[in-house]
Amino acid sequence: MRRTGDPTWDRWLVVAWPALVARRRLRLPASLPHPRAAGFREPGIADPAGQVRDFVRSLPDGSRLHVHELEGGRLVVHRDRTDPANGPTAAAWHWASEAGSARVALAVLLALALSRVRRP
Repeated sequence: MRRTGDPTWDRWLVVAWPALVARRRLRLPASLPHPRAAGFREPGIADPAGQVRDFVRSLPDGSRLHVHELEGGRLVVHRDRTDPANGPTAAAWHWASEAGSARVALAVLLALALSRVRRP
């Protein structure tokens, strides 16, 4: 369940897994290979969170690791509970349940709906 395909990452993931499942964001240790060198890919799109680059790696349990590369090269990782690469339904669920842009879109739709209700 916690395998990335890179042995160094896999050893780190065993220790970090509880924090990732608890939805924590973790700074990656310098001892890990860069995500690009460990077989992570750059996603087509990602919600902006101050990063300059993103890397993702699907996991066998249907989730994925998502690494944000910040200005200055700092790497921060979190676990997406749903991997959008698992098809359109997974992509829609990931967006609705995990992406900040979905919350913004929902707030805009709610405001529009409420403005229409208040009209005489």
